[in-house]
Amino acid sequence: MCVPRGAAIFYRVFPFELLHGRDVRGPLDILRETWEASPKSEETVVSHVLETQRRLKEMADIVEENLVIRQGAQKQWYDKRACMREFKQGDPVLVLLPTTTDKLTAQWQGPYQVLERKGKVTYYG
Repeated sequence: MCVPRGAAIFYRVFPFELLHGRDVRGPLDILRETWEASPKSEETVVSHVLETQRRLKEMADIVEENLVIRQGAQKQWYDKRACMREFKQGDPVLVLLPTTTDKLTAQWQGPYQVLERKGKVTYYG
């Protein structure tokens, strides 16, 4: 999946960084590091692990914050067109059931009659 660089401004983190716990190092980054020939860091394994854990925790917090924002937006969009329908006993209804040939497709079947209301949106027929 390709994510434009501008998307990181909104999300504050790239998907690669979430997956691997570090920034992307492209060919130009590696070439620049070779040219600069900076000395190897004296970072210990323990400090590297702790720093990686800290960064992953920070990224998880960012992801959770964005998730809450996007879920709220999706709910708001859905609620614009959704409406509550109530059926009485004996009302004719259509039921959306999966087809036997393809589990990913469904078609409306019926009409059936409502026999009993079990919950706010659950009916038996």
